[in-house]
Amino acid sequence: MYLYNITYNIDYKVHQRWLEWMQKTHIPEVLANSPFTHAKMIQVMLEEEMGGCTYSVQYQVDNKEYLDLFLNESSYNLFAEMHRMFPNQFVTFSTELQVIQEFTKQ
Repeated sequence: MYLYNITYNIDYKVHQRWLEWMQKTHIPEVLANSPFTHAKMIQVMLEEEMGGCTYSVQYQVDNKEYLDLFLNESSYNLFAEMHRMFPNQFVTFSTELQVIQEFTKQ
């Protein structure tokens, strides 16, 4: 299993509008138009020097080929809308992660 993690720092001024748009529109659209099977939205609990609110969105996909295909062919179009709606109001970086093993409490 692979995770595509995107961390966002969003300006306080548009934070509520961005959060609602992410939850109601963006994440559902990404799931509907990609090979991702699940997504989690996580608030990062630290204060950034630059201010703003920080979130991590983790998209789960079954194999590396599906992730590579998405990143090479579809990702720009799905994430371009965010740049149009919130220009210069967020910074972001992404990380590709491979799940080695999951543990549960016994």
